[in-house]
Amino acid sequence: MIYLSLLILTTICISIPTTKVFLKQKETQDLLFLVLTNGIFILSTSLFLFYFHDKLLSIISSFFLLGYSIFLILLLKKETGQFEFLELPYFLFTLSLFCSLFFL
Repeated sequence: MIYLSLLILTTICISIPTTKVFLKQKETQDLLFLVLTNGIFILSTSLFLFYFHDKLLSIISSFFLLGYSIFLILLLKKETGQFEFLELPYFLFTLSLFCSLFFL
């Protein structure tokens, strides 16, 4: 239950700056790719962890999720010219997810 509530909260936080960039820019293929890959890896990590109970695949998926979340935040910084406070919870969520899976 805590995982789901944190997932929803951080997804809402990252969607606000992402939506601003989508509305401002016309050519956002890189941003669209990173948003879709983050969504796919969030879904796959959740499925591997809670439905299939496969820890190795969930660690691998969360590693790629962490990498793509870093790329997403850096692309948002490049497009807006500054880091926004709303990007930080998403990064901390993906980092804590990877660390908790890797070290437990």
